Amino acid sequence: MLVMRRKENWDDNYNITIETEEGMFTIFCSRNGDLEWCVSYVGQRLDIPSKYTFFITKENMYLYDSFDRLYTAVKENKPFSNSILENEKRDVQSFNNTLFINDRIEWHSDGFEYDEASILTISKENERYKVEFELSPRRNLFSTLSVSIWNSNSRYYPYNTTFMNMYNELLEYDYDKERYPVAVFATDDKKKVKKL
Repeated sequence: MLVMRRKENWDDNYNITIETEEGMFTIFCSRNGDLEWCVSYVGQRLDIPSKYTFFITKENMYLYDSFDRLYTAVKENKPFSNSILENEKRDVQSFNNTLFINDRIEWHSDGFEYDEASILTISKENERYKVEFELSPRRNLFSTLSVSIWNSNSRYYPYNTTFMNMYNELLEYDYDKERYPVAVFATDDKKKVKKL
């Protein structure tokens, strides 16, 4: 099961919830224009696990391809290559890419000191992407499984643009298809179509 849902939020933007076999996480743009990735956790705050892992497979090729473009743009040090503008002239090697470590994207949440921030990692495993949310090793009462991607003064500039491009791409997905899956079944006389 790999399902995407889009819902308007209180900031006149949209939440994109991705539901996998392992659980759910949400990507949304806040009122100030920053991006947030967060785990949909139900339970007591002090019982939050230190790590959550999700897998993005080819079950949903639109979502998989979006992750693939994000991962490739960061890996190849081309922060604007997943833009719909495809402005390759801006993809120069002078950016200090501290985001790609040991074959994975490792984003320490903006708004915290590097060693005190929650961490989002994205890595490729054969034919799927592994998405992990990890609480800061210096866990405290304010720790969350939410990772901020600032569009102003991010420590990973300009790769915040790469993540925003992905978010905007996910907004364009055909969510009606997810909402109303169609089953086609055959009978003796004719095929019937039924909304599930």
